[in-house]
Amino acid sequence: MKFEFYIACFDRVLTIELKNPKDRAEAQWIMEKAYDEWIYPLNDLGDVCCEEYICECLEKDGIEFIWIETEE
Repeated sequence: MKFEFYIACFDRVLTIELKNPKDRAEAQWIMEKAYDEWIYPLNDLGDVCCEEYICECLEKDGIEFIWIETEE
């Protein structure tokens, strides 16, 4: 199941393919939380880009997906 998440600060979309469609609601919540953490970090996140950080958060929470990279 393809799932798109809008990255407002860059006006672009992160597209992933969820391996389990039942994970959609949880993935949405994780992505929104990760985006907020990336925009307003409480800790140093290093040089990780927004999409990478969101995907890392999904992986940490056990969401299985494939990142579909699109050309800008």
